[in-house]
Amino acid sequence: MVLSADESRRMQALRELETRKPGSLLIRTDFSDEHAWADIRRRATAPVLVTGGDEFLADLRVVDDPQFEGLEAAELAAAGADWSLGHVAFLVDDTALIRPYPIVAVELTTGLTLRVLVMSLWVVENNMSGGRPLSQYAESSTDGVYFWPGGRHLASARPICTRPQHRRLPRPPPLPDGQAQVAAEVARRRRTSSKPRSQPGSRFGQLPCSRRIW
Repeated sequence: MVLSADESRRMQALRELETRKPGSLLIRTDFSDEHAWADIRRRATAPVLVTGGDEFLADLRVVDDPQFEGLEAAELAAAGADWSLGHVAFLVDDTALIRPYPIVAVELTTGLTLRVLVMSLWVVENNMSGGRPLSQYAESSTDGVYFWPGGRHLASARPICTRPQHRRLPRPPPLPDGQAQVAAEVARRRRTSSKPRSQPGSRFGQLPCSRRIW
């Protein structure tokens, strides 16, 4: 197989990635939208909170290098089959830069590809690193795109709610009968002593009850 100059350069760069720290590759292959790429990178590397309070995180090696522009999944799979690049890698191409960011997942041992939404990337990365095949996710995908409906990114583009969250406090335990009566009497006396009274001749003394300020 005769490789072009660009392909040879990319193959050499992939070989150099083999010797670096472990983790699944997240490779940028399109450089047309810096804002979208920054958003994808932030979301892909952010922890995700799932039901029950547990946090999960994709173990990724982010590769932002112009020499990988135009890298194809088949080319990456061919390199990954011979080198220790892990079980799965992810490509951010021109389609992946469009919300909701369907990133290309590449199973390096078989060359199988599947688009995965960035919000679900951690599910595929964590489980495939443990030996689960990509075909199982392909079976549960919709129109060739896989997403996992659970979980919430702890680093989202916009805050979910900016209003303060008020938590209802639990009610105190009931008092015994004798103490309850004493507490009720004390509360009644406090209300009676603190209630303003209208004075004869004052401007409030002539108002109807519905218009009084207390």
